[in-house]
Amino acid sequence: MVEYKFWGSVAGGPRARFLKYGDFKNGQRQASVTDFTEASGAGFGGPPLERECKRVVPLHECPDSCNQNGRCIDRCGKKECQCYSKTLLNNCKTPCPGACTIFNKCSGHGDCMVGFCRCHHGYFGVDCSLTREQLEHHEPGGGGGDKIFMYDLPPYLLHSHDIECSGHMGDMIYGANQLFLERLTKDPARRAVFPEDASTFLVPLFSYFYNGNLGATNPHALQALEWVRKNHGKFLERNAGHDHMMFFVGDRHSCRIDDQLSHFTHLVHYGFEGEDPAQPCFRPGTDVVLAPYEPQAHNWLQMLQTKPKPSQRDAQENLLFFRGGISQRPMDDPINLECALGAGDPAVAFSHKCLDEYSQGIRYGVYHYHHDKPGVRIYTHGEGNKEYSDFLSENVFGLATIGHGWGMRVVAVVMNGAIPVFLEHKYHQAWSDVMDPAEYGFVGDITDIPDLVEKLRAVPTAELDAKFQRILEIAPAFVWEEPDGQAYAYALRAVDRVMAGKRARGDLPA
Repeated sequence: MVEYKFWGSVAGGPRARFLKYGDFKNGQRQASVTDFTEASGAGFGGPPLERECKRVVPLHECPDSCNQNGRCIDRCGKKECQCYSKTLLNNCKTPCPGACTIFNKCSGHGDCMVGFCRCHHGYFGVDCSLTREQLEHHEPGGGGGDKIFMYDLPPYLLHSHDIECSGHMGDMIYGANQLFLERLTKDPARRAVFPEDASTFLVPLFSYFYNGNLGATNPHALQALEWVRKNHGKFLERNAGHDHMMFFVGDRHSCRIDDQLSHFTHLVHYGFEGEDPAQPCFRPGTDVVLAPYEPQAHNWLQMLQTKPKPSQRDAQENLLFFRGGISQRPMDDPINLECALGAGDPAVAFSHKCLDEYSQGIRYGVYHYHHDKPGVRIYTHGEGNKEYSDFLSENVFGLATIGHGWGMRVVAVVMNGAIPVFLEHKYHQAWSDVMDPAEYGFVGDITDIPDLVEKLRAVPTAELDAKFQRILEIAPAFVWEEPDGQAYAYALRAVDRVMAGKRARGDLPA
């Protein structure tokens, strides 16, 4: 019988604990509520003068002493509570309703505390869906049925204080990951409530909040791995981790992952293979690129069928559109110009210097060569007199290049009926495991930039209309809201495809 350990499973259980990234980096594994600092992102922002007069003061100077669930902040003479969780209200006393939506609202058998379920007596599990009787009389199913077991990580590993009253984290870089968890907890056909019944295991790590978009992921991920090994070691070791998955999001967060996690399938939003074949970032056939969560995607889907086909759009006036960041350097920066002028030369375009530039130098290169040509609108932020979606709806093509690494451009372009233009080097788009981007997009490379407009105009109209028809068919894959959206179903398909490949390679039992 497995020894199940669930946080807060009985009344009066331990309060949530939080650990900063710096603590993880130094090897610390335990934390208390008093360790909480600005790691949540709710720190001392504001103008310099305002920051100078903010300070932490003794708890008793704040109303109700913040109910011992926060700290007292003197904000230039006004004292108020800064709670350890965004889900705490009324001077950090009362958890807000709805903050446990991703955990099935605690199945009606628990109370939501700082975004996690504190189960009533006799109930257990990440969503309080298990009873002692179920545990005692459970007969293992042998791991069949492709079911997924989600580990019940403790709050200090999951970084729960970033969860808000909506049940989701404020930074939507994790929107897709949270919605996947929410769907899984409500999907009895695919969710394993007992690890013995699972063929696949998910470690729901939210490491982004410890290290930001570019920081090292390993300290936090290895802490989670150690917890899994300590509490569920036999399941981790039975197939050397090949049947395990973990979220890694943010720019190149699947790069430089510790070897101890190399057998895991990485669930990412950024499908860049990297420049070192010996240490790849995204590994086709092993990792999965999830479509990101775009809040407007569901509304766009409702209007997509009304968009005109490419053959009905004015390609002379509206060939290609992009609006957003062009470069993180000044527009006349010498490196920008060097990489743009050499975009047609593989020795320059694929050099370490140019690939390390923002968007692999693609955005600036397209701007440099084409922004002033008829039918092309390559705008910086704020330019243009129409809504972003309106521009995409009238243009034949939309540049869907990477930026900060999580695919929002692709969703916007596809959901507004433009043909996405993909020019990334060694990059895999969302759902590349189950559908070919060339079926619905123009797939080129950085070396196509100097002649891009000519190549786009050369695509036959019939081929464009066929790509548009494919967009209509696969658009629900980029929408997480159900019942119209099918992103969760596509995620399951992609995971199943990867696990089937591992079985075929001998990494997992057939």
